[in-house]
Amino acid sequence: MKRPKLLKGTTILLALLLSGTTLQNTWAASSGVMPSTYSALVKIVKSTKVEAEKSEALAKLQDLAKSDAEAMRSLAELYLSGSGVPSDVPRALALLEEAGTSGSAAAWRKLSSEYQSGKVVPQDKAKALEYTRKAADLGDPGAQYILAEALRKGEGAPRDVETALEFYEKAAAEGHAAAQSRLGGLLLDGKTMPRDTARALELLQASSEKGYGYAKVQLGELYLKGEGVEADQQRGIALLREAADSGEKRAKWRLADVQLSGELGDDERDAGLAALEGLSLDGYADATRSLIRYYSDAGWMSDSGERLVELNVRLADAGDADSMIRLGEIYRDGVLVPADLKKSASYFAAAQASGSSKAWRRVADASLRGFGEDQDPQKAVALLRAEADNGNLDAALYLGDVLSNGDYVDADVNRAVALYQKAADGGKVQALKQLARLYLKGAMGVDGKIKARDYLTQAIEKGDDESIVILANAHLNRAFGRQSNARQGLKLLQEARQKGVSGASTTLAELYFRGKSVPKNPAQAVRILTEEADKGNAAAAKALIGAYRSGKGKAFPASPTKAKTVLVKYSKLLSDNERGRENFLLEALTARSLAQFENLYQHIAALPITQRRGYIEAVRTANQNAYVYVLQQGLRKAGQYAGPVNGLLTASTIRAISEACDKGPSGDRCRTGPLGNAAARVVAVRLENIF
Repeated sequence: MKRPKLLKGTTILLALLLSGTTLQNTWAASSGVMPSTYSALVKIVKSTKVEAEKSEALAKLQDLAKSDAEAMRSLAELYLSGSGVPSDVPRALALLEEAGTSGSAAAWRKLSSEYQSGKVVPQDKAKALEYTRKAADLGDPGAQYILAEALRKGEGAPRDVETALEFYEKAAAEGHAAAQSRLGGLLLDGKTMPRDTARALELLQASSEKGYGYAKVQLGELYLKGEGVEADQQRGIALLREAADSGEKRAKWRLADVQLSGELGDDERDAGLAALEGLSLDGYADATRSLIRYYSDAGWMSDSGERLVELNVRLADAGDADSMIRLGEIYRDGVLVPADLKKSASYFAAAQASGSSKAWRRVADASLRGFGEDQDPQKAVALLRAEADNGNLDAALYLGDVLSNGDYVDADVNRAVALYQKAADGGKVQALKQLARLYLKGAMGVDGKIKARDYLTQAIEKGDDESIVILANAHLNRAFGRQSNARQGLKLLQEARQKGVSGASTTLAELYFRGKSVPKNPAQAVRILTEEADKGNAAAAKALIGAYRSGKGKAFPASPTKAKTVLVKYSKLLSDNERGRENFLLEALTARSLAQFENLYQHIAALPITQRRGYIEAVRTANQNAYVYVLQQGLRKAGQYAGPVNGLLTASTIRAISEACDKGPSGDRCRTGPLGNAAARVVAVRLENIF
């Protein structure tokens, strides 16, 4: 049966309004006046052009507001909007407060939203959350969900996960779809509350049946993974498509990812790629990250450098600090695009300004080493000190390295020890090893070396296997004086090797090469390294390559040919950078002509700036004439050498090296000789950003 149409305009409503007490009785209900009545009155006040009608409706609403909370709220919203009545924010706020106190959860919600947005009152998120809690305490499931989210994340109030879970439960019990979805996700994750897959599925299913798109995404992903349910790709994809059709971006992204993977057939790949492109352009960061992974796959890197940079820029422009850092590294190292150190430094600075917890070291390195800005080691030290003072133990550890090494600033061993100790007290095992290394070098006096044993023992007790090798070496090198025990050192190495500690095998092999604490037996050393390399030990493979490349004295002469063979055999164990370095050193080993020396110099100059120092130092061990040639070219470029570039250690070359050493900290290390280890380190530091 069709209902009769209402008369045009507000005639019927006005007739009811004029009926006085009869109408009032009609509106009355056990819980107050029917809410639809307030909407009708508000609509009249806002829309009618007949002043008499508007005045009559406003008067009725004001009369109802004297005793009815929802009428107070409706009237308050009129005064807030200034639609049909003059705007009166103070009066509106007072009415909402009174309505909330009288039991209107909607009034508290309205107050919360106003203080959250800051459009008609000054923004006050703490006050907004306070009003949300009042609405939640009245049983409003929407407010309970919002409050739970805030408390779980610690936004606007101290983080309180336990209370957040209580409100999620209350809202979910009332059928709030978002709360059911969130609670289901937390139950699946198992980090915030005990994992309960069965209950999680119930909640997600209930939320999904209400049409909540994100719950469909969660369920779809579970069916795709077969997590808690029997894997069902067809059902999983169907749920993702439903959610995607409703506009859920995560569903579109996950569906596109599956399409692009080829799991749904090659004919879906293009659709997946197009969907990701669209989502990325629309600002959906996860889609952009998927595109970055796609274009970074094997076979794409050579053709897609600019595309990858473009996608990272898109994320960075949207405020993604990780992409800012990645772009800083790309422009610093000249990966994908030509190096641009100034642009690199600016991206690192932007990441730090955005609050990134990862940018501090890159920014410090740029100042410390002069990458993209004027070299300013003191600025770097100040930044690292501030980070360390704020509780950043990694920064304390790194600053300790800077001060103990003395490469870029004057060494300050006492400050380094204090920083290492701070990091060690905070649980950084690496700091214990660094303390041990300092004491073993005698930096705190010969008598202090025994203290290194205590630090290494602590590190071993904390599960650090590398410390076993360091402790073994200390015993074998008699670092502890009369308390040294070579047998104990050998025992520690053997035990570490049995545990699979990579450094134990290379150290043990070196003992056999040198005949230290064991009979000299190069064949046994090679057997140890070969066995370990065959097991996948990359450190052993590199040690074996190095042994053949440089030789181990008369008993084991160098053999570049065998070194090359071993490099080919174990190349898959090495990273691209490691393979490149080993090939470079083999090339350096056999270089004899100036043209070959020049090729080595050009190779170093073309490297990412962060790698140059290591290569400059390494070429000295392979070919001293090539090393001198590289230094001559670098010093000439720096304007510190005007002599011939011939690879010969002439008097003018020695003077130039000495002058370069004196231009910064630790220059006295060069007094041991221009081709010594210490001098090579100092000169490499001076030249790394010259090339």
